[in-house]
Amino acid sequence: MEGGLPVVRFYYLIAAPTGEQLVVSYILAAQDVPSFGEEDVAMMKSLRWLPVNQAALPR
Repeated sequence: MEGGLPVVRFYYLIAAPTGEQLVVSYILAAQDVPSFGEEDVAMMKSLRWLPVNQAALPR
């Protein structure tokens, strides 16, 4: 519950083969989950890792 409102939380850990990681969290009012559908899955599937610029990495 958030402020007395029932909520549902979705968490995703996305990891690249090179080790980079991204955590994504969605918090929805429980009543909105049916209308949200599979939008979270669609968004996660649309993510792409950009190539790492080795020159920009800290040494």
